[in-house]
Amino acid sequence: MQLGGTSTSNLVVETRKPSKVKCILGILLFIFFIMAIVFIALYVSEKNNDDNDKARVGRNSSQGTGGESCEDASCVISAGDILQNMDTSVKPCDDFYQYSCGGFVKKNYIPDDGNGLNSFSFVGNEVENQLRRFLDDFDLKKNYSKFPNSAVSKAFNFYGSCMNVSHIENAGQAPVRKLIHTYGSSPTLNASWNETNWNLEQTLGRVLGNLRIGVFLSLDISPSLFDNSYHILTIGSGVSGLGEKLSRPVDLAQQQRIIAGYKKFVQTVFSLLGVGEPRLTNNTNKLLILEAHFLGLKDNLIEEAAKKGYDKVIKEMTLAELNNYTDYKFNWTTYINEALSVAGKSIDQDQKLLVVLPNNVKKIVNLLSTTSKSELANEIMWNIIKGMITAMPKEFREAESEFSAVASGIETPIPRWKTCGRSTNTNFEYATALLYAERYLSEEARKRATSLFIEIRSQFIQGLEEQKWMDDATRDQARIKLNAMQESTGYPAFIKDKTKLDKMYDTLSPDPHDLFENELKIRKDGVLKRINQLEKQPDKSRFPQPPVGVNAFYDPQSNRITVLTGMLMEPFYGSERLKALNYGSLGAVVGHEITHGFDVSGSQFDENGNLRSWWTSKSFSNYQQRSQCMARQYNNTYVYGRKLDGQKTLGENIADNGGLKFSYRAYKKWREINGVEDKLPGLQFTNDQLFFISYAQTWCAKYREQHVTSLLKQDSHALNPARVRVPLSNFPEFSKAFNCEEPKQTCTVW
Repeated sequence: MQLGGTSTSNLVVETRKPSKVKCILGILLFIFFIMAIVFIALYVSEKNNDDNDKARVGRNSSQGTGGESCEDASCVISAGDILQNMDTSVKPCDDFYQYSCGGFVKKNYIPDDGNGLNSFSFVGNEVENQLRRFLDDFDLKKNYSKFPNSAVSKAFNFYGSCMNVSHIENAGQAPVRKLIHTYGSSPTLNASWNETNWNLEQTLGRVLGNLRIGVFLSLDISPSLFDNSYHILTIGSGVSGLGEKLSRPVDLAQQQRIIAGYKKFVQTVFSLLGVGEPRLTNNTNKLLILEAHFLGLKDNLIEEAAKKGYDKVIKEMTLAELNNYTDYKFNWTTYINEALSVAGKSIDQDQKLLVVLPNNVKKIVNLLSTTSKSELANEIMWNIIKGMITAMPKEFREAESEFSAVASGIETPIPRWKTCGRSTNTNFEYATALLYAERYLSEEARKRATSLFIEIRSQFIQGLEEQKWMDDATRDQARIKLNAMQESTGYPAFIKDKTKLDKMYDTLSPDPHDLFENELKIRKDGVLKRINQLEKQPDKSRFPQPPVGVNAFYDPQSNRITVLTGMLMEPFYGSERLKALNYGSLGAVVGHEITHGFDVSGSQFDENGNLRSWWTSKSFSNYQQRSQCMARQYNNTYVYGRKLDGQKTLGENIADNGGLKFSYRAYKKWREINGVEDKLPGLQFTNDQLFFISYAQTWCAKYREQHVTSLLKQDSHALNPARVRVPLSNFPEFSKAFNCEEPKQTCTVW
């Protein structure tokens, strides 16, 4: 098993398009493949034997080599999909990733508007197209228009306003100029701007409370880390116009390109708003310097918490203590109460606050206290304008697209329908979830995903007995946490309750034409709802992201995993597929999320989702030693000739290894109960081997070179080839399945 693979065969510098001859051959092969499927389907339909093998269990086989050959059309399709993704010129024991994914890399081409390609992006594109199909469905929209106060009707209105670019063009600059005036303009936009009556804390509070933009600093209402039965005001670092693009520059050349592109973007927008020289260049240069200083002060919460512990990087203090902690250089009382005033609320000096990365917050306050009011006003106003560009005329949107191309390396702009679909799915996530569930999502798939969770969790619980490095007290606590862990799949049940769903959006009435005004209303409505949660218990039925999407999560504060709708589609899950394929793909993803409850971050939270040390010191010391073995292992792993960062990716690596192990065990348990499955036609793989191939093909990927460099710097996940090679090298059952020599040095945490 090669861990330090240096092959660059799935690294793309330039996307090449297929020749005409290849296209014709491909079409002919596709026609032949379809004819074969039709023939087999007709053959199967004519058979008169009992159809009592829905689980495709081999009747006469009791060994792991598999039963009879499955003749269903779905099995033929599965066999074809698997084979075309493979590169059988490579031996599985030499490089299982290339063996399983070499064909995927060779036959697929990265789209012009993408920086890479993988199973998740494939399904993501399909989900976005499905979203588009019902949002563009005139008859469906007409039907819901009979109920104008319904959540779905409001979602249609918002989407329509976003797609109505002619209204945006006709409105021109009037809406944004009104907004600029409302928030006091700035020296860049108004040469006669006067700082006398301008107050930083008041302005930041107004912008946050009305527009949901946390410039420099953030204020949120979230469950307390120490007792998640109640909400608490949470303070942290905020944003700047450049976002995170320069917080971890990939290399000096890219950093210079991004800065140059960003500068042009800023100057273009201000120029379109009538700003001339020398004010344009002078103030833009100052703005870029301020943003660079600000980004240099920010740390990453997840990384810091993994290294030091959440209790070391998040502190609870009163408002009075926070003012004192920042040496009274920033009036937190004014800032917070200004933001809360949109909901008619305020706090006093005894109010408890949760401060995230307090040292960061203090450094940001010091920066604000030493920066001129004019520069701060320019930055705040730039963030306001930038946040509304989607709803502004074409020349503004084109300026933003040009910068995005420079920053990402993707020159093709995102189509308007995608932008509007994503925005609708974000702002009306449960309305779109209802539409999606009614048209595309089967209840059987949701139930099966829930069963996978229960089965894999059970294997994790049983596996605790093998962890001899844990003492009984810690093992008992881990068992309690696993038994308390819950899951949510596809969508929350409340979306089927029309009254409850409509009530969630009863304070919104989107205009069917005016996107700019809709954006302003939605942002303020979101802040109001957030503030009003302050005195209520957290609602654990909500999803951490819109249900219509392709991902899965573990939330340590609720001790719950969430599986979004797209994960219930192939290649992750198929109701007619062999169980080996479903356990190898969706099962491993579910196992990955369960294991996150016991990675370097999740292990700090107890069964109720509260930050609490439930480990004995000896067990935790052993856990850290095992974790560092894995960190070193990934540190010594190379992909495309580039060294991985095992410490930065440690949490995800622990989850990958655990997810593979316990999903495989759940599949073995299923076979013990149900018997050995039939085999796929035309392939000489055992079902154990199919499980591992399915696992590997879940992570098939093709990257642009610039994106690889960016991922190595910024992503908490290892590059996909390593997500296959390393966990499989640590798993003896894989070596047995393919008769590979077991590696001498392996690492296991769970």
